[in-house]
Amino acid sequence: PLRAFAREIFIKAGLAADQAAVTADVLVWADLRGLPSHGVLRIPRYVAWIGSGLARALNVRAGDTITLLATTPEGVLNALDATVTGLADIPIKELDERYLATTLGLASDLLVASGRVSKLAVVLREPADASAALPRLLSSLNRGGIDVAGKTWEELAVFYRQVRLLYLGIFGFMGLVLVVVVLLAAANTMMMAATERTREIGTLRALGTRPSAIRRMFIAEGLILALFGCLGGTMLSLGIRAGLNHAGLTLPPPPGVSHGMPLHVNLYLTAYAAAGAAMSATLVVASWFPARRAARMTIIDALAHV
Repeated sequence: PLRAFAREIFIKAGLAADQAAVTADVLVWADLRGLPSHGVLRIPRYVAWIGSGLARALNVRAGDTITLLATTPEGVLNALDATVTGLADIPIKELDERYLATTLGLASDLLVASGRVSKLAVVLREPADASAALPRLLSSLNRGGIDVAGKTWEELAVFYRQVRLLYLGIFGFMGLVLVVVVLLAAANTMMMAATERTREIGTLRALGTRPSAIRRMFIAEGLILALFGCLGGTMLSLGIRAGLNHAGLTLPPPPGVSHGMPLHVNLYLTAYAAAGAAMSATLVVASWFPARRAARMTIIDALAHV
């Protein structure tokens, strides 16, 4: 049972099944020979993950033994041997070439700092829950007698916030330009429609149609155009999205990244709803001015228009 237990630990840590079996056999054999210092107690020393870029630089793979060298808080060099149980594929090139993760026990022995932890990182399933989870986590730790301070990842990611603000400014400006272009194009279209239907407007006025009804007619026409245009654009964008997601395309790696990322276009219903509302409001505003002009025309001028 002990041999199987040790083997399962190494497999869960990322070691191949045959390598896990050999390592577990050696450790159990040492315990059976009366050498507990070289037995299963050394399992934490065998658990170490390194980045794939660092593994290529060191020419090691899972199952190889590496020597970890570090400086203790007293300024003394200390070295320990550990077995690489797995490779981590880190997307950031600089981090991938320097990444090493191990157990708390091995790190404490290496730094000769048993019982001391300088930083605790908690990974959540949803990053958006960090603000709500942080107070609960700090409260639980403080009740347990652990006095710590905490920050969310957004508070620590200064560069991310700056880049996000830059992108919001760029896309916000592009959206503003798009709204202005749509507004001018819609206003021109509705103005031409009002001009071509001037005599029709005069006939409606002569039959007793009120100017407010003329305005509502043009505004309703603009709103209908907006709704059908948004519907057609939504169907077209969903079709393009489905085609791109099933094409299996891979984006080239940007500067500082070790490998490319598969192209996947997410579906944001809020963005579609906001775009539809913005386009509808834009066309309604664009229809107001020609509708106002058409409603203010006199019946005689409208009927005499050529």
